[in-house]
Amino acid sequence: MSNLVLLHGWGTHSGVWKQSLEYLEPKQSTLTAALDFPGYGSRVEESFPSDLYKLAEDMLDKAPEKAIWGGWSTGGMVAMQAALIAPERVQGLLLVCSTPKFVVDDEWSFGTQIDSFATFVESLDKDYERNLRRFLLLQAGDTKRARALSEPIQQIIDSAPQPSKESLNAGLELLSTADLRTDITRLKIPVRILSGTMDRICHPQASRWMAEKIGASFTEIRCGHGPLLSHASAVAEELKQLLAEAENQC
Repeated sequence: MSNLVLLHGWGTHSGVWKQSLEYLEPKQSTLTAALDFPGYGSRVEESFPSDLYKLAEDMLDKAPEKAIWGGWSTGGMVAMQAALIAPERVQGLLLVCSTPKFVVDDEWSFGTQIDSFATFVESLDKDYERNLRRFLLLQAGDTKRARALSEPIQQIIDSAPQPSKESLNAGLELLSTADLRTDITRLKIPVRILSGTMDRICHPQASRWMAEKIGASFTEIRCGHGPLLSHASAVAEELKQLLAEAENQC
């Protein structure tokens, strides 16, 4: 059996994986480590590094020696970087609404404008609970699912302290500079990619491009940027498939 390492996205903490993990059977992995980034959750007093390589090294220090890695959004970028640093330790990747390059430019039309997130940092600093709740509800993809997610989202917010403005800004700096488009061609492990058709943060075109570039399994569902919340069973199914692939390779 393989271990699992699960990484959250910018602005949240490891608790976002709770619902997906409820769909996994206890014996489907020997150890599940949903890790917090420095500056978030259980590590809120630490400083978040603004460099993707350093953050991936930090996660490798906290992770089991060998594991399947799953990452949502920024967590997917960190998981990819970890696999590039230590390919002997990462047995497979699940990338949920992630991208090899977050920021749009003249050569990458599948990115987003970083300036809007700088404004979001200011709103989180003023009222973290209210504005993070609103952000996560918007990622549900539709109003019906958003209503159903109200209580789980509140539990996520209540279960960890607020990250500092410095950590949030360091995360934006990381996202503004990270670019894995060339490096990911070196990945030689099973990779599964899950994307949302209504994702306006990590665009589905970026996930599709990545899948074609590295020959990964690609699944697209009707949701926004938050399938860990709105489609937890679909995320769990991708994890199950990846665990099975790793088991077959042993």
